[in-house]
Amino acid sequence: MSLIKGCDMKHFHRVLWLMLIGLLGMASCAPLSVPEGQPSATVSSLEAKSLPQWQVRLSQSGGFAGVSRRVELDSNGALKVSDENSGVEITTNLPPEALKEIAALVLEAQAGEQKPVPPGSACRDCFNYVLTIERDGERIQVRADDMTLNQVPLEPLISRLLELQKEALSGK
Repeated sequence: MSLIKGCDMKHFHRVLWLMLIGLLGMASCAPLSVPEGQPSATVSSLEAKSLPQWQVRLSQSGGFAGVSRRVELDSNGALKVSDENSGVEITTNLPPEALKEIAALVLEAQAGEQKPVPPGSACRDCFNYVLTIERDGERIQVRADDMTLNQVPLEPLISRLLELQKEALSGK
């Protein structure tokens, strides 16, 4: 009989990923000593090789004004925010601390979290969200609207991406 079941297994995986990210963070504080004349590897290059590469996209559409916005972020920190209605497109690099925070959310996402918008959501003026995560050949896609967003396991990631979108479009 297994000691770890269902929800506990999901929690176990999250804790394991967070511990791994924490250990990598602590390792980045230690000095690297390399014999003279030998090529050295930076901690960031070691982290990049050990963690999976990923890309996340969030589309926000609908609402009373017919909004159509998109946020794209990859594991290297390349951030692209676009607003189709205004024609604005912003490309920048995310600061390392913000990238680590989002990477933790992306890496703890499970394929089983792909759930359709729960039935009964008939919100006509709500925003609709489509979150797509591509990681190690795996694709996770989640759909929600304003009424069902809090029922989606990946809501913290969606909310954080919406914050980045708002900051970028407001010029902050």
